[in-house]
Amino acid sequence: MWIEIDVMLAGSTMDWKELGLEVKHEFSKRMVRVKDVAYVQELVHDIQVIFFYDNTSCLIRGTYAEIRDELIHLSQDEEFD
Repeated sequence: MWIEIDVMLAGSTMDWKELGLEVKHEFSKRMVRVKDVAYVQELVHDIQVIFFYDNTSCLIRGTYAEIRDELIHLSQDEEFD
C-alpha cells in the first residue's frame, strides 16, 4: 500500500515575500510505501516528522491523529490482502 504525504521542502524554490505573500513553508506531494514507515513523531500541531526504516526522515504536513489513523487503516488493509 502507498500513502500520499506533503513533504516540507528544505530549500525555497520561490521567493514568496517578493511576490507579497507570507508563506513560511513549501510542500510537495510524495508517495511512500506504508511498509517503509518506521514511525511518526509529533513536532507541532500541523507538522510531523516521519521516520523510515532506512534511517531517513522528513517533515510532513498534517496533524498527528490524521496521519496515524491513515497509516493504521492502510496497514490493516495490507494485512488482509
